[in-house]
Amino acid sequence: MRAEPTWHRPTSIHPTASVGADVRIGRGARVGAHAVVAPGVRIGPEALVAPSAVVEWDVPALAVVHGSPARVRSYRHDRYVDPASPLCERHGVGVALGGAATPGWVRRLAQVGQARGTLTHAHVGAGLPFTVRRVMVVRDVPAGGHRGDHGHRTLHELLICVAGSCDVLLDDGLGCRVVVHLADPSVTAYVAPAVWTAQFNHSPDAVLVILASAPYDPGDYIDDYDAFVAFARTTTSS
Repeated sequence: MRAEPTWHRPTSIHPTASVGADVRIGRGARVGAHAVVAPGVRIGPEALVAPSAVVEWDVPALAVVHGSPARVRSYRHDRYVDPASPLCERHGVGVALGGAATPGWVRRLAQVGQARGTLTHAHVGAGLPFTVRRVMVVRDVPAGGHRGDHGHRTLHELLICVAGSCDVLLDDGLGCRVVVHLADPSVTAYVAPAVWTAQFNHSPDAVLVILASAPYDPGDYIDDYDAFVAFARTTTSS
């Protein structure tokens, strides 16, 4: 799959686009030719509204929306990742869980194939990158739907697609932004604190299991992308 390029441009609205009243357009967002944006819509930072799209609902940060009505088709990223390849210098692929894993956004669970079926497994506290305190299951995401669109201050998460497939955006707020395709339960996406994530492009049968390091705490969420970037920079410099 071809990666969306990264643009470093100011907010741009094509002169043929029609933008309704009270529309808020975030930093670095772009609205393409002949696009229509309904009144009151919020377009997040660095989002891209494709030409001729008809936007009736808010567009999350970094999202790429197409169609009428517009739906999230992708997120702006620098690389679409084969889980077996390095992501970038800062976030290399972790080794198989159960060993001395290096910090990485893609981690592999141990897997045993047998004639009677395939077993994928990990040991909590001995192989997982954190102790699991909460489990969530996401399924029945409609076509064009998306989940996440936030970062965390202290929470760790491990995303496992146990059926079907989906794509996961991972962004450290410092210039490394990738999309990882999950289609094998032994390949997981590790979302550390100060990483922005979104899940999208779910297949109709997708079932995504999310393991989390702590109970639900609304104060740990960062839902504004610009605030997240500021937090990520502060965290890195401290």
